[in-house]
Amino acid sequence: MAHISLNVITLYWIWTNITRSIEWRLCVVIKIVALFGAAGSGKDTLQNLVTECLDVNPLVSTTTRPPRGNEIEGDAYHFVTEEDFMNEPMLEYTTFRGWWYGTPYSAIDKHKLNIGVFNISGIKQMMQYNKIIKILPIYIKCEDRVRLERQLSREEYPDCEEICRRYLTDKKDFQEENITFDYHWIDNSEDLGDTLENLVETITDWDKTIDDK
Repeated sequence: MAHISLNVITLYWIWTNITRSIEWRLCVVIKIVALFGAAGSGKDTLQNLVTECLDVNPLVSTTTRPPRGNEIEGDAYHFVTEEDFMNEPMLEYTTFRGWWYGTPYSAIDKHKLNIGVFNISGIKQMMQYNKIIKILPIYIKCEDRVRLERQLSREEYPDCEEICRRYLTDKKDFQEENITFDYHWIDNSEDLGDTLENLVETITDWDKTIDDK
C-alpha cells in the first residue's frame, strides 16, 4: 500500500460510497445473512451447505493476499491485484496484515437472499445502510478445542504459528463488548447436521418476517 497515498484512497472510497448511495436509492431492499465467528468455527462450510439447501446467493469475498496451500480461486475468495481491488466498489472492506479484504457491490443479488462470511467490522459497515439493507448477523460459536483441531487438519503441513496467532487474535476480537449489534448465535461444536438444521430454520424464519413487512 506504500505507493498509494492515504488521500487517494480516501477520495476513492468517498466517490464509490456516494455513487453506491445514489444507485441504491432506486433498489429494492437487499437481504444479507452475515455469518461471523472465530477461525475454525465452520463458517465457510455452513455457508456452502446453506447454499445447497436454500435458493440463496453466496457472497465470495475479494482479497489482495495470495492464496494459501489448498485454496481455490472463487471458492472462499477471489484473489485480485491491489489495483483491481481499488477499482471495484465495495459493500464493505478492511485491511489485515497489509492485505485488503472486501465484498464487491457487484456480488449482491438484489432479488435473492444473500449469504456471506464477514468480520465484525464488515457487518458494522453494512449496517450503515440499514434503510436499504436488511442484515441477519449469525454468530457461529464453537469450542476452542474443536476449532484448533479443524485448523490443524486442513493442510498436510499446517502453519502452527499462524494458527496460534489467529487463535489469540480471535480471543480479543470476539469479546462481547466488541459485538455492538444484535445477533443470533448457533453452536457448531458437535453435530453438523443439527447445526445446519438450526441455521436453515433461523434464516427461513427471518426471511419470512422481512417479506411480511
